[in-house]
Amino acid sequence: MIQEGNIGLMKAVRRFNPEVGVRLVSFAVHWIKAEIHEYVLRNWRIVKVATTKAQRKLFFNLRKAKQRLGWFNQDEVEMVARELGVSSKDVREMESRMAAQDMTFDMSSDDESDSQPMAPVLYLQDKSSNFADGIEDDNWEEQAANRLTDAMQGARRA
Repeated sequence: MIQEGNIGLMKAVRRFNPEVGVRLVSFAVHWIKAEIHEYVLRNWRIVKVATTKAQRKLFFNLRKAKQRLGWFNQDEVEMVARELGVSSKDVREMESRMAAQDMTFDMSSDDESDSQPMAPVLYLQDKSSNFADGIEDDNWEEQAANRLTDAMQGARRA
C-alpha cells in the first residue's frame, strides 16, 4: 500500500502547478488517497466487490457506516440509501457482497478443517476421462501415423 501511496505522490508531483497557489502537500493528499483507495478496491477480493464508480463510492461509504452502526436493519438501510443517494436494494446488495467470504479453488493440503468440505476443484474435475488413457491414445495415434508414413514411403519406392 505504501508503494501505491508513492505512485499517488508521483502523479501529484507530475500534475502539480505551483502557480495555482496551493501547497504541494495539500494537493498530493488527494492523489495519494485516491491511489490507495484504488489499490484496496482492486485487491479487496479475488472477485471484485465494486466495479463501477457508483459502487466504489457505495463500498467506501457503506464500510464507514457499518463500522459505526454494525449490522443494518431495514430502517438503517433506508437511511444509508438516502444519505448516499442510492436505492436500498443497492445497499443490501453491496452489504451482502462485503459479507461474502472468498473460497479457494483447490483445498490446500494443510487445510483439514470442515470449513470448506467441497472445494470447486473436486466437483469440476472431469472424471469421465483418465489422464493416462489420454496419453496412451496420443501415443497410439502417433505410432499409427508413423506406420502410415513409413508405408507410404515404401510404396513410393516400389
